[in-house]
Amino acid sequence: MVAPGVVEAVLTRQGRKTLVHLVNHAGERSFNNTIAFTEDVLPIHDIGVKLKLDSAPRTIRLMPENRKLAWRKLSDGRVAFRVPQLDLYSIVVIE
Repeated sequence: MVAPGVVEAVLTRQGRKTLVHLVNHAGERSFNNTIAFTEDVLPIHDIGVKLKLDSAPRTIRLMPENRKLAWRKLSDGRVAFRVPQLDLYSIVVIE
């Protein structure tokens, strides 16, 4: 993944779907006793992702935005796509 270090990515599977959870930790944090919360989120733009998948995807969607993402298969067999903007949290759903 090509993104600043403030972006956390977690890969999970849900049946036949592959999910890439993206969390943006950039922004101003406030603390209330032991609980930290983000007040101002700084969006991250143009995140590049490359994944090795068992087969070529039918579709790749960014959720909850429900935005279809263009993808391409690389010569080494991986699939590459870009997330145009990450605010606080998004999931890339690969089917």
